[in-house]
Amino acid sequence: MIMASASQKRKLKPNRIPPAGLVLIFMGLAVAIVEITVHILDRGISSLFLQEMAVYVLLLPGLGLLVLYFLEKSERERARAVDDLNQFVSVIHQLGGTTDFGELVDQVLQFPRAIFPVVAATLYK
Repeated sequence: MIMASASQKRKLKPNRIPPAGLVLIFMGLAVAIVEITVHILDRGISSLFLQEMAVYVLLLPGLGLLVLYFLEKSERERARAVDDLNQFVSVIHQLGGTTDFGELVDQVLQFPRAIFPVVAATLYK
């Protein structure tokens, strides 16, 4: 019998911030504290201070999180492609191993039920 892979049956977990993303956020906060301390004690608040805060605290960690998001998405798509390929190879091996035409028809009819939520499938001549 042909079955869907376990990864296709499980639901995707909601997106969360990966540990590397948390490191980026904490580094941005540390830079913000250092920048605030240096500018307030030495020079006061100026446009240069606001520009540095925007780049070091918002832009760089934000771009890092964006890169991490796309890497995670790419990894999920790769894992899904591997699962699909494994399922395809499994189907080919099962269909290739049949010797009886009736068994082949049964396996072909069971395949849609393993992938789609259907009750029954019919094979027409």
